[in-house]
Amino acid sequence: MKRSFLMPSLVLALALAACGGSSGGSGETTPDKPAGDSTASSDSSSSDDPVATLQKMSDDIQKSVDAVISPITGAPDVLAGLAPAKLTTDLKPTKGRLNAKKVMAEIVKVVNGADADIASLQLDADSAKTLTDRIQKLKDLVSAVKNVDQNVKDLTAKIADTATKAPPLVAKALASAQLTLKNPLAGGDKKKDAQATMDKLNGIKDSFMGKLDGWKTDLAALPAKAKDIPAQLAKLK
Repeated sequence: MKRSFLMPSLVLALALAACGGSSGGSGETTPDKPAGDSTASSDSSSSDDPVATLQKMSDDIQKSVDAVISPITGAPDVLAGLAPAKLTTDLKPTKGRLNAKKVMAEIVKVVNGADADIASLQLDADSAKTLTDRIQKLKDLVSAVKNVDQNVKDLTAKIADTATKAPPLVAKALASAQLTLKNPLAGGDKKKDAQATMDKLNGIKDSFMGKLDGWKTDLAALPAKAKDIPAQLAKLK
């Protein structure tokens, strides 16, 4: 229930801010201070470039979303790469024939939360790298499944936090840019920079808001998808 409330709230908050803040739409005065302005002030003062700060906030959330969602949504590819027939085809030992049972035994260790001893399999360099990469993805998947509820909760909280921090930054940057554009004494270069700032802000807002529906859908479906994965991992044994 909390996820469904927080995601739309972020859309509304960013949309209001992108329209010029709560009362600074004319760009002629500083926007009214929002609730919790002490947080906004510390965030604003930490960077001389609100646009760069907003871009970083957006990028950080995208990375967090990818870290939470990708291992689980990518589970079919991870599991397919660990199928015995696939491993037998892709892995080559330094000598003799591949012992598929030993390879699977090391994979099962990872499923159970332990580390695999790839060196003991005596694979050639390319095969060792291939298996190392696949086992790392398996580790990421196991961790994602184990922590899915907490990860979704933390990500939802992070998005909600952005909903409170982004609007003051957007409003401040827009108010400053609008003031420059309306100033008859401002030079052409300054007006170009101000317009570029507004374009960047709108680009960040549009990109971020354009992803929200997809994130909301993926987060809502993630726990159910994760519940099916342990049974699939068990088949590797």
